[in-house]
Amino acid sequence: MPRRHFGYFLSPKFIKHNVGWLAKHTPPCSKISNRLDNYCTVSPKIYVKNAQDFEKLRRRRIEFAECKGIVHDDEQKIQDDIQSCFREFLSVKNLLLSEISLSSSDDVLQNYVDFETVLEKANDMSTLSKRLGYGRRVYSLNHPLLGTFPLAFVNVGLTRGVADSLMYIEKSTGTLELEKKANTAMFYSICTAPGLHGFSLGNCLIKLAVEKLNEDIFFSKTSAQFSTLSPIPKFRAWLEDQEATDILGILVGDQHFDGGKHGAEHMYELYEGGMQFTKSEMLNSIYSSAHGKKENLFRLPLVAHYLIDQKKKTNRERAMCPVANFHLSNGAEMYRLNCMGDPSSNGINRSFGTMVNYLYNLDMLEENSRMYRERGVIKSHLSWGL
Repeated sequence: MPRRHFGYFLSPKFIKHNVGWLAKHTPPCSKISNRLDNYCTVSPKIYVKNAQDFEKLRRRRIEFAECKGIVHDDEQKIQDDIQSCFREFLSVKNLLLSEISLSSSDDVLQNYVDFETVLEKANDMSTLSKRLGYGRRVYSLNHPLLGTFPLAFVNVGLTRGVADSLMYIEKSTGTLELEKKANTAMFYSICTAPGLHGFSLGNCLIKLAVEKLNEDIFFSKTSAQFSTLSPIPKFRAWLEDQEATDILGILVGDQHFDGGKHGAEHMYELYEGGMQFTKSEMLNSIYSSAHGKKENLFRLPLVAHYLIDQKKKTNRERAMCPVANFHLSNGAEMYRLNCMGDPSSNGINRSFGTMVNYLYNLDMLEENSRMYRERGVIKSHLSWGL
């Protein structure tokens, strides 16, 4: 047998005559075995003709995202084709807004529960009833070809004033009387169906939800506000990856790391005229499992630094935090850090419980978005409550 270049063994001729052998001996993660079944059936241009086509392609994107093995060129090409197809299929002009309620179908409610990634899953009827009851709204994006399948959805709490925690939303909703007093729509969880990330669905969803809320809830109120209560999903991981000297440099700014007199530890002032701490006190407080006031004093300046000053490696004008980048691209303004916005295990693991409000000032969205996209300018009024 003549010697063959490696590329020959991935050629159409070789695959066609050795389908059985390749399917048996190829590692699952390489996706070659899956490609063999579709080699002659995947057209140069992929289309979504019905819900079955859509689901098949969505599942393939999920499998690809979960794959940890080697990705071959032809699988990457198929994924690129699927992405192009979905980008056209999920164009804003094709999408509709609908409301998810307790009267929605079982399939829709199950998808709502399963696709949630920000909050604890609403696995019991009591939790589900609260999230879909008085003072709450859940809006989803749909495509006419897919019926009521939620491409993405947003949880909204109707409150009086900008909420500083999930508990505040919990206490401010639940009755018709409280709903009537509301003057603020709080977007507190935005989720996308698995396999559909990267298509700007959240941007479209928020815009349509604001229009719907203005029509149905705030039509008679001139002072209505629109804000988020947003997670900071990668802050804790980022912080735990930093060197101690870098953390202290962020906290104390231009103060020098010199030794104190007579061998005593130097005291650093966190704020001008504020309390003084040693380096070890700062670090011990930051990494402590306690949630007292002293720890918050250190943590929140670090959160502010992460949100505003830390940038993507691929684009030095875009925020590193994906949630911040999303809302800032939409034209929102950073409004307030909330120390214990989400004290759940998820919230602690993500950001020590810290959440942030992004304020959607409807008159400034276009200008803020343009300044951020073109120059990386972040409109911020950050303050924080301890």
